[in-house]
Amino acid sequence: MGAIYETYIYGFQQHNINGHRLLNFVDDDALKEFGVTSSHNRRVIIFSIRQLKNKHAPSMISNNAPVRDFYSEYLGDFVPRLRLTDSTYPHTMSCVLKPLQDKAHLVLYDQIINWLEPLPFGIDIDKIELVHNPQIYRMFLQQMNRTERQQTQDAFQPHLDMESNPTERRNVLDRLQTLIQQVNHNRKASVVRLWHGCKRDIVSQLVSDGFAALSKLDNGWFGKAMYFTSSAEYAAKYTDPTGCLIMCYVVLLNPFPVITDDAPPLVSSKTFRFYGTGNYANYQCHYIPVAPVNEDTWWNFRPPPNGVQDATFDEFAIFQQSDILPQVIVHLKPGTTSSASGTSNENFQRIFLSKE
Repeated sequence: MGAIYETYIYGFQQHNINGHRLLNFVDDDALKEFGVTSSHNRRVIIFSIRQLKNKHAPSMISNNAPVRDFYSEYLGDFVPRLRLTDSTYPHTMSCVLKPLQDKAHLVLYDQIINWLEPLPFGIDIDKIELVHNPQIYRMFLQQMNRTERQQTQDAFQPHLDMESNPTERRNVLDRLQTLIQQVNHNRKASVVRLWHGCKRDIVSQLVSDGFAALSKLDNGWFGKAMYFTSSAEYAAKYTDPTGCLIMCYVVLLNPFPVITDDAPPLVSSKTFRFYGTGNYANYQCHYIPVAPVNEDTWWNFRPPPNGVQDATFDEFAIFQQSDILPQVIVHLKPGTTSSASGTSNENFQRIFLSKE
């Protein structure tokens, strides 16, 4: 058809157009939504679709099996809601929300603000950006499908009675259940909405290629993994006032509940049970409710000794990239009276990014 039509590929990917949808649902109006502004180019594409449909009509008729539309089986908060037209990041479509100019943007902006809750003093929002990487999105949906099969298999059932303090560990999982219930969708797998704080200069890598490289940065207190939290306020501790918070959806199979027995308050973090290790046994990830030790709200957070009811934040140690779907980037900026203004970038990175 010509190189000029390659510029429309992202529009088709953004709307999850597979072979079945191409042949049955793409018309002139749909092409306009995909960004094909030229009426001539739309006519050429429609003609090519008709030729393709006629070419495969006999095989389509002879196949009596129902056609399975992969993407239509997944409904929920994690499904992209707006058409994204920018290509700020490689392999990824994006869109900066403009709540004062677009009502649809305003609705989503307000919802994200509600998910954010209060940010630390001295940090404000610069802008909020939606992102959609078609490859990561499909991988996430496939992982969700795989998780639904595995969660009924004996090999992935928890065995908390074999661990210390199984009652407290079940209390931790009860806390996790409240987070699972906050994400609306139609699938059997459990999904949570989490945050990751990072410096602005690595955002492109994370949304384009995934979070897997993060597990190589340091050993990790609760496992050598990719770390997330349900609290944007807590995630902000791992960036700086000009950094970013990335909101992700994460699919869960069988999280292992980490308690104070695994990470006591008065020992070196290097003696923690899961320090620098991979995922424990057949557990897909580790879930750790945490609280500050000795009122040190700067960086020393561990499982509370008296039980999960004292936890102020939480951490998730995720070991597989396919479990993670980045969807929102909140770009930060210093507030008018930044609480971090007296902290050098070097010290800020040393304290927040190195949990050794």
